[in-house]
Amino acid sequence: MAIRPPSTWTNQTSTSNLSRTAREALASGAAAAIDIERLDPSQPRAPDWIPQVQLISSVFAGMAIQDYYSGNGTWIEPVTTLMQEFNKDFGIYGVREDTGLTGDANAWALTFYYAYRTYKQPFLLDTAVQIYNRTNETCFITPSAAASGSGVGRNVSFVPPANCTFAGGVFETNDPNMVGGLDVCATCVGPFMAMSAYLYEETQNTAYLDAAQLSMDFILHHMWNGTLVVQTLTLNTCTVPDATPLPLDQAGFIEGLAILANVTHNATFTALHVHPRPLVLLQHSFFISLEDVVYNVTTFPGWSLAGSSVISESSTTLSDGWPLDLKGVFIRALAEARARNPGTDLAQYIEAYIMIQFNALLAHAHGSTSNTSDLYAPSWTVGPPPTSLNAGGNVAAVDVLNAAFSFASPNSSSTGPASGPTGGSTARPSAQDRSRDTGAIAGGTVAGVLAIAIAAFLVWHHRRRKRAAIDHTANAAFSSTHPGLDGSATRGIDPFTQSVPASQVSSKWQSIYEPHRRDRSDATSTLRPDESGDGERAPAARRLEDVQGEDGTVRSVAHAEPDALAEIPGLVGRLYHLLGRQGEPGPPPAYAN
Repeated sequence: MAIRPPSTWTNQTSTSNLSRTAREALASGAAAAIDIERLDPSQPRAPDWIPQVQLISSVFAGMAIQDYYSGNGTWIEPVTTLMQEFNKDFGIYGVREDTGLTGDANAWALTFYYAYRTYKQPFLLDTAVQIYNRTNETCFITPSAAASGSGVGRNVSFVPPANCTFAGGVFETNDPNMVGGLDVCATCVGPFMAMSAYLYEETQNTAYLDAAQLSMDFILHHMWNGTLVVQTLTLNTCTVPDATPLPLDQAGFIEGLAILANVTHNATFTALHVHPRPLVLLQHSFFISLEDVVYNVTTFPGWSLAGSSVISESSTTLSDGWPLDLKGVFIRALAEARARNPGTDLAQYIEAYIMIQFNALLAHAHGSTSNTSDLYAPSWTVGPPPTSLNAGGNVAAVDVLNAAFSFASPNSSSTGPASGPTGGSTARPSAQDRSRDTGAIAGGTVAGVLAIAIAAFLVWHHRRRKRAAIDHTANAAFSSTHPGLDGSATRGIDPFTQSVPASQVSSKWQSIYEPHRRDRSDATSTLRPDESGDGERAPAARRLEDVQGEDGTVRSVAHAEPDALAEIPGLVGRLYHLLGRQGEPGPPPAYAN
């Protein structure tokens, strides 16, 4: 059965008339307001205004994903320099120690990978792999460790019941002396599964695929209770502590499952047959699909406003309530699942769900004065609007705002979900219905744009052929003295291009994450991936590079062929005048040079 929004998700709450430009401006403003450059890595700990590792990593993740969706390089400097500096001084656990919480390490590994996916700088991928390897070596339960019930740095055994395996689990901490030394948590296994899937997609190293599949199996058989992923499982007692699951706990599983299904093109990852095992939380065999998982966690009443799907979890106390404010990570995972299933009922469903959060965010959490217009409160349900920065509120908001602008077409001025969700209709035409005439006008305008573009191209092509012989030498000389215009232009961005991770403090980085330090002939290499190989570039990164190359080429031609393009400004002016008559508010989109 196709996944459909519940009847409570009406078109009025799951769409928006804000243009992509307006949505993107909201997202950029929310990220800028956090002012992450106030972080001082030389201090012994993170400041009180953003005190937790996963909040800090989520800021950088939101910035990188924002650039990924927009194709810009707005945040390349803080993401590539400040993030690396912070990790060099604070380490992946937020303290200058070799041990800590796996959830913190997973958050950093994913953040560095998001940054690599956007900016394609190799040291970002290197760092992501190093952090991943640290967790893989000290917390991931391999099949051999699961069979013996020992190892993985534990000082006590964790022997499973008969006909059961703990392979694929990820311990909550790499310090066995810490409380929870034998606990496996949702934010440990899920994000590790997602990171494994991303690395398989990037490198095609099947060891990453094996790890992702093992973690997926562990969640399905030991942590999925039929509705959602439980927060924690204690292996030596085979018990689930009394802890309330959060949206954050579902994020890694959704993201990982969506990636696996996409990169393997294997239908079994979208329709999984789960057999009962001694430790499984359900006592019967069942089928589950990605659609089932998404539907269950987006309609779960435990974190949804009564009669609505708006997420009600929030906390104003960042020191201990920060997991509630990382609901944005949940939205981020859903957006990834939607992006990997374009044009499907699942994509429409996810768009509707996120747009409901978007509208609630603007209605109840958005600052209401000129001084607070870029600020967001942690609560999306009741307010009040913020009067000062709450980092948790803005961190969560960035993920919602990023997703919302990614749904809108770059050339559209107002839109809801790309393929609107199902919902009730009324006899009286809505604002959207009344706008269909405008859509027809827009269609004619598109035809006009195409005609003008063809005319401009024919003029340019004819002139260029006529002058090609005499201009060849001049163009070659121009290119040699203007290397920035030879197709490699980067929109004025001067990227940070360090090819390897910065020198790290010895106790945290050099002794643990030394690149290439493992022997490729190690017998455990099938479950301990080494250095990643060159994989196929991610589609969005490919788009960014292509756009940059085209930008450089156009500017070079424009300089070399001034007469051939002389007619174009007039044509563009006429087009702008035509568009201005269609009632479109505001100026046309700005394009980077």
